[in-house]
Amino acid sequence: MSTSMPASEAPLEFETNGRGAILRCPCCLESYVHVDDVYMSGRPREDGDYVHVHVDNHGRVTQGDEVRPPLAPEAGRRHSVGLAGTCESCGDRFAIVFKQHKGQTEVYTLAQEWSPIN
Repeated sequence: MSTSMPASEAPLEFETNGRGAILRCPCCLESYVHVDDVYMSGRPREDGDYVHVHVDNHGRVTQGDEVRPPLAPEAGRRHSVGLAGTCESCGDRFAIVFKQHKGQTEVYTLAQEWSPIN
């Protein structure tokens, strides 16, 4: 489950350190973030059902209905890729989602809602 944050509230920002660009947290803008999960929501056919795949930071791959990917607010006609992470500073979980739609790549920043594990 994910909720969309408007770009004005959750910009994708970077800072530089002389070696490259450092991703800032879209929630608090601090630079101590970890991107730990990759989600692929593929569509074998345009406008068809999604096939969801999750790869975690240990390299474990999960596919199928149990995968709950961060998705853009409205489904596109093709696939989407999500990079999910956490921030050391504020503790928030977020995702950056790249969605293919009509020849363009749209980018969304999402706050992830996680349920506790019992």
